[in-house]
Amino acid sequence: MLGVPVLGVVPSMSEGRKIIATQGQRILHNLKSVIAKFRRGTCIEKPLATAEPKARHRRQKILAFAGAYRASRAGTFCRARDSEPKTAVVESVSHSDSGKTSEMLSLAARGQTVRLRPKSVVAEAYRTIRTAVFFSAPKGEAKMVLVTSPEQGDGKTTLASNLAIAMAQAGQKTLVLDGDFRKPTQHKIFEFDNKIGLANVLAGTIRLDEAIQTGPIPGLDILPCGPEVPNPSEILNSDTFAEVLKNLCKCYDRVIIDSPPVIPLTDSHILAAICDVTLLVLRADKSTRRHSRYARDCLLSVGAHILGAVINDVPHKRGQYGYYSRYGHYGGYGRYYGYYGEQAEKTG
Repeated sequence: MLGVPVLGVVPSMSEGRKIIATQGQRILHNLKSVIAKFRRGTCIEKPLATAEPKARHRRQKILAFAGAYRASRAGTFCRARDSEPKTAVVESVSHSDSGKTSEMLSLAARGQTVRLRPKSVVAEAYRTIRTAVFFSAPKGEAKMVLVTSPEQGDGKTTLASNLAIAMAQAGQKTLVLDGDFRKPTQHKIFEFDNKIGLANVLAGTIRLDEAIQTGPIPGLDILPCGPEVPNPSEILNSDTFAEVLKNLCKCYDRVIIDSPPVIPLTDSHILAAICDVTLLVLRADKSTRRHSRYARDCLLSVGAHILGAVINDVPHKRGQYGYYSRYGHYGGYGRYYGYYGEQAEKTG
């Protein structure tokens, strides 16, 4: 529809807890169906007081079991919620279409999934996007990579941090630049202080190397936004900022820029015109066709080179997105090759 390739699909990070909730709801649904079938029987046609004693006793047992199940289920989720680490930043996201609430992982854990959970399916999805970027845009032609989205909450910030970690793990010297002066987040993901950063460099109070923070893995650095500025658009459109980007490109193989969303703000338009390539992040079941088209047209109007789109927060069982959750860990194939490898060694 947008005329751009899909570089990758990132599965939902809260799927494990959704599966637990779904299994409990399925049990409750089956229980309700049993109760409904029982109610369609002859014993329910009569008032409870006049029903046969055996049928009345059976119905009371079923209703008592249903009440006990609901109470135990609520207690289980309360205990799970209370057992969360006190230092973790847990977000509660409500889905208006389904009416369900799911617990999300902490911001730092989601933003560093590739490093903290390297064998997970989510980390493999980010590495797939990294490979697509490598083949679509060699580092000599696309050093500045902008990550943006049509609206807020599409997952561009976590994509920027995880993509940068994946690139650094692949041997490329990478910098994450937080270009979202309105709502900076990268310093929270990498747990840095935001008192000094890009804003101080552009103001001329500190040098560029003093504002750059060393990342959690070799080859990865982070440049936070720094203190709040009154005029972000003017700062991003200044010659000083262009000079900073020019100096960064001399020191790094890739500069991943996290920007504000396209539709509500003009900051991403300015950054897209400066950067070599742009990644457009779309969120499954959230991004609409109208907003996605409008974001694409806004980026193209300033001469942006849209490398492709990334579909974020895809449920694990959505086949239309081409997701392959059951192949994620390759556990069965590892045992398969291990068995034949041992047989080959034995036979000589």
